[in-house]
Amino acid sequence: MLRGIASAYRDNPEYYTREVNRINLRTLYLLPVIGIPASIFNIVAHAIMMRQASQRNGYLLLAYYVFIFILTRCRPMKDFRRGTLYIYLVQVPVYIMTILSGTVLDPKYQALTFLLYILAFPPFILDRPIRVIGYSSFWMLLMLALSFGCKERTTFRGDLMHVIQVYCLLLGTILVILDSRFKILMRHLETIRFSESDELTGLLNRKYFVRNAERRIKSGDEEGDIYFLSLDIKNMSRYNEICGYTEGNYLLMRIAARLKKEFPKGLVSRFDEDHFYVMAGREETDQALMNLTENPLVGSTGKEVQMKIGVYPYVVGDAVGTACDRASIACKNTEKGKLVRWYNRQLKEDYEFRQYLLDHFQDALKEEEFVVYYQPIVRLYSGETCSEEALVRWIDKTRGMIPPGQFIPLLEENNLSADLDLYVIRHVVQEFAIKRESGLVNTPVSVNLSRMDFISHDMPALISEILEESHIPHDRLIIEITESSFAMGNELLTGVLNEFHRRGFRVWMDDFGSGYSSLNLLAEFRFDMVKFDMRFVRNLAEGSTCQMILEKMVELVDSLGIGTLIEGVENPEQRELLRQIGGQRIQGYLYSKPRPLSQIIWNAEHGGELVYENPERAQYYDDISKVSLRKPLQFDLSDENSGKEVELPAEVIEIDRDENIRILRMNDRHRMLNQTLGLVNEKGEQDMSVKLKAEFVAHLREAAQTKVWESVDSEINPYQNRSTSLFIHYISEDRLTGNVAFLLVVV
Repeated sequence: MLRGIASAYRDNPEYYTREVNRINLRTLYLLPVIGIPASIFNIVAHAIMMRQASQRNGYLLLAYYVFIFILTRCRPMKDFRRGTLYIYLVQVPVYIMTILSGTVLDPKYQALTFLLYILAFPPFILDRPIRVIGYSSFWMLLMLALSFGCKERTTFRGDLMHVIQVYCLLLGTILVILDSRFKILMRHLETIRFSESDELTGLLNRKYFVRNAERRIKSGDEEGDIYFLSLDIKNMSRYNEICGYTEGNYLLMRIAARLKKEFPKGLVSRFDEDHFYVMAGREETDQALMNLTENPLVGSTGKEVQMKIGVYPYVVGDAVGTACDRASIACKNTEKGKLVRWYNRQLKEDYEFRQYLLDHFQDALKEEEFVVYYQPIVRLYSGETCSEEALVRWIDKTRGMIPPGQFIPLLEENNLSADLDLYVIRHVVQEFAIKRESGLVNTPVSVNLSRMDFISHDMPALISEILEESHIPHDRLIIEITESSFAMGNELLTGVLNEFHRRGFRVWMDDFGSGYSSLNLLAEFRFDMVKFDMRFVRNLAEGSTCQMILEKMVELVDSLGIGTLIEGVENPEQRELLRQIGGQRIQGYLYSKPRPLSQIIWNAEHGGELVYENPERAQYYDDISKVSLRKPLQFDLSDENSGKEVELPAEVIEIDRDENIRILRMNDRHRMLNQTLGLVNEKGEQDMSVKLKAEFVAHLREAAQTKVWESVDSEINPYQNRSTSLFIHYISEDRLTGNVAFLLVVV
């Protein structure tokens, strides 16, 4: 029993200390109710026995208990933290008076009054048994010492025998009564803990963490600076996915035990999921932060489990909930590569700005503060704008232009991005009509969709409904999805992409090459166009490693029959390198910054607008773009022959109705062959002034009819008498001009 009580105190010192003090303080209020009648009985008994000294002592005890009664009623003691100490101190005068009355003041008689009081005290006090026994033993020994010094031996032996009997009864009383009372306390503790604690980890839950923290702050128990910490496990959802939820729960329990060990004096809680909160002093916090960051736990995967930690230095007057929120803000905004973030003024300003954006977002949609900007996408070999990308800018009435990087990630985090994306699409559709009325070419427009859109909305259906209301064909709108979106789960994205294609939309992958799974995505999903991340272009220089990487990636995408678009082109040198690499479309400040429709219309009216591709020729140009010049003989071949051919000199030519020829595209091998054969003019351009023989034109017409490979004899091809063989293949016909494109391969 003693071990059980000691163990309970050790495991829950704060609870037992608080509850025991509370009970003892209440007992202190009840002592006069028992002591006053006992004192009156003591006076009457000694009056009958005519023991005047003991009778006077009875009056003193009565006066003392009356004083305690008045004191406890007139000045209630609200500070229950010292309840146990108070009840011990209150009994000191009682024991002194009864001991003196039974020894020094009345040595002829045995000290029975003291023994009755010492025996009656244990039922009233609740404390550790060893303390109660020690306290009672001290007063008994004091009484025996005085009895031995002032009483006759016969009387002393009587006192000694009575003390031994009372001591045995006292031990039994203490063990039985305290055991029963502590069992009640322990059951009460379990009930309290069930309501106060987290079921999985045993830590305090949110409600009682806040309540206990408020009590500690109010009572002044914490000395020095106080810190609130918010701790989250990095990539907890990924851990659950790999190891399972059972292992995930086990990890949470291990972390709870670790936090209790690191903060033995602090308050530790788990609010929900993997969100832990701690209130602790400065010294304990500094040591724990060092231990947690330098010696993290190792999970079931064998890898370290790291925690993001936000720390808020408590300011007097702050609500506990506010302190927890600010620690959480710091935790959620830990800097890249760091695990700990302290809440400071800059973080406060950033949070308030983010909160301002969230609070004003819906109003900004209603008041149309979001403006659609367009940036042209240019076909590299024609130099004409073949499509545009719709970008959004927030022009706040108070703060002015807000960059997309500040509000788009925030909207994604709060599942609001779909509202903005649908807003942009509606305005793009509305501005199709404005472009038509202004005489502008209505090129296809690409729009970016957030990964969060697909979780909360049926985007293919919603976008189709918007276009159909305005009678806009689905191929006028292109869907862009960033590479990072595919981290959310391939099954969901597969269904979404297939549905977009089924409804007639083209789907582009944006920011290709910015992550680690780019090549896998090309194998798993069907894209119509791949947009290369602009970071490739920033370091692009002839002969650089970046150029070689980009060239191989373009070659790979090109060989899969997927279009290529490179972003971030800012100067003619980059454009020329991309032309040599084999890129099909480019986008960047070289042609134009993103602009609102009003500025595009103004430029068109003043003759400063870009040249736009005629939409009726788009399919013709797309067919030409799909031709791979890396392995040209694979064009229109069966899959069984793919991958068996090396790169050959090849080019795409266009012949008009007057049999004039224009080169649209060529690969490096063909350019080198022309230089070797001397088929270049003074400007370094290919010389196609050789008059085409009628037989060669006939081969071209036959290839246009058969749409299969045609071999041209060396005597009639443009490379006649140069020991070359030529193969030609029809590509497409421009229905607007009648021009025909062919693929020429030199063997």
